Amino acid sequence: MEETPDSMQAKLAHVRSLEKSVLEKSKREDYKRSKSLHFNMHSEEIHASLLNSDVEFYFTDIAFFLYFDDLRYMKFAKKLRHLAFFDINNIVCCDILDKNKHIYSFLNSSFPHKVNSFWISSKYTVKLDPSYYFDCIMRNSSSIIQSVGFAGFCFNDQQLKRLITSFKHVRLLSLQNCNLCVLVVHDFSKSLKNAKIKKITLLWSGQTNASDWKNNLDGFKNLIKSLATSQDLKLTLKEINMRYCSIGQEKALKILKENGLSHIKVLI
Repeated sequence: MEETPDSMQAKLAHVRSLEKSVLEKSKREDYKRSKSLHFNMHSEEIHASLLNSDVEFYFTDIAFFLYFDDLRYMKFAKKLRHLAFFDINNIVCCDILDKNKHIYSFLNSSFPHKVNSFWISSKYTVKLDPSYYFDCIMRNSSSIIQSVGFAGFCFNDQQLKRLITSFKHVRLLSLQNCNLCVLVVHDFSKSLKNAKIKKITLLWSGQTNASDWKNNLDGFKNLIKSLATSQDLKLTLKEINMRYCSIGQEKALKILKENGLSHIKVLI
């Protein structure tokens, strides 16, 4: 059944109304002035496309996905330039590439002022050194409110220390399939004061192709000992997900107990 001019006008009016409400909700005057984006309604999703461009992406109430191995999303990041994306519930940055200027630009100049959840994952099976993007992400830490997740990265000792400190205010800290290098026991007694972290996910991070805790148990011990130096974190932390980390439940519980963390629920 073909749409009538009246029904098309009604749909267009609805789209414009939705666009206005989204932009007003963002409270970003610079974004309103920009003519970079417009919104069209498709079923329950907002299908957004850049004007004069073949870039397409999907924005839903659940999350905003950016696939950085896709040229369309690279063009989107480039189009934003130094314009900050509007506040949104979740952002998922997938397939992060090594030292890409468009990814860097998005993280450095276009990251929202407020986002409840932020997830970033590497494209490679081999763990990606986050150094090129690390400072940008850390500077954005205060904009990320509830949860943060990293997947497929290789964090050195100092990076991991800074990461945990920078995101002490989130409820969920997820480090999945990451190589976590913890050479020494860090003192978090002051830097994690007023910590709010309730759950830590280490899913797959203990496997042989990651931190290899089966053959490098000291790395895991140093991580737990470091976390245990914070009395505030001891009070807030309720759960650690250690599934697929190559450490048996008995061994994991023993290490936690030795560090005063026996009250924490362990998922193995």
